[in-house]
Amino acid sequence: MIELIVLACLAAAPDQCRTERIGYRPGGDTKACVAAAQMEAPRWAGDHPKYVIRGLTCRRAVDEA
Repeated sequence: MIELIVLACLAAAPDQCRTERIGYRPGGDTKACVAAAQMEAPRWAGDHPKYVIRGLTCRRAVDEA
């Protein structure tokens, strides 16, 4: 499974950032994730107007169990 991860920083305090996992793609590859990020990252930003996306990446999901 591939996940989309963004680095989101507060617009009012750019030094306060957090990492957000915003999407999962069963199967697929990182190229498909990067293509989907072009739609998913702006959607996330629209839902979180206090934050600015400073970076994004796609990687294989890691179980946290």
